[in-house]
Amino acid sequence: MVTRSRILVLVILVLIVVISAWSRLRFIDDKDFEPQRIRLDEHPAFRKNPAGGG
Repeated sequence: MVTRSRILVLVILVLIVVISAWSRLRFIDDKDFEPQRIRLDEHPAFRKNPAGGG
């Protein structure tokens, strides 16, 4: 059954989701869109002279 209390709970949950999504989007910087991968020549496992001497 759809009661007034269930509608109120649903509205409160929707408001929480909307406010949290809006606050997350508000704090996005340009550096968040930069690639997060390490370049292959900068990765420690693929260096020509690894620190271990091998």
